[in-house]
Amino acid sequence: MSESMRRVNEAWYILSSSSRRAAYDLAHPLAGTPSSGHWAGSRAEIRPMAPNSTRSWASWRTTAEETRAAPRTRRQPGESVVTTRRPPPMAPQERTFRDSGWAAVLVGLVFLLLLVAAVVAGRLT
Repeated sequence: MSESMRRVNEAWYILSSSSRRAAYDLAHPLAGTPSSGHWAGSRAEIRPMAPNSTRSWASWRTTAEETRAAPRTRRQPGESVVTTRRPPPMAPQERTFRDSGWAAVLVGLVFLLLLVAAVVAGRLT
């Protein structure tokens, strides 16, 4: 019993400090791997995925010097440069009566009149 408590206290001492935990990880590189036994981690090792777009591929494997040395695109005079894939903003349209708040008020009044007429008709029959 005392041996297991000693091991628990030692583990708590190491895990309670990030610097001691980092030192332990450096000293025990196989800790938490499948070869370390029962207390091994169950999650597979995380590996970065390959990029899924041309822009990512271009920057994933190149160094800054290779990027600077790459040939530049030369554009013809007057050629437009698309800097975004967003559509151009919509032009403002002329407002109509239906766009105003008065149309909503008028529709509300019609519904209210229909409700009152239904209540009155229900009482009369």
